[in-house]
Amino acid sequence: MVGEWQPPEASGLEKPPRDNPIVGHVVQRLLNMVYPPSVSIGITENSVHLYLCKYRAHRK
Repeated sequence: MVGEWQPPEASGLEKPPRDNPIVGHVVQRLLNMVYPPSVSIGITENSVHLYLCKYRAHRK
């Protein structure tokens, strides 16, 4: 770091803490925006068949 971003030498700070839940949360949200998790819509051949059976029974 340079300039005003550099911490004073007397501060004793050498590196950021290892575990930072806030930064971890922000990074996870950003990753979910860039690479959205796959969403299963739950449509299977059996569910389509059951829907068609109910639809046909309702129309009679």
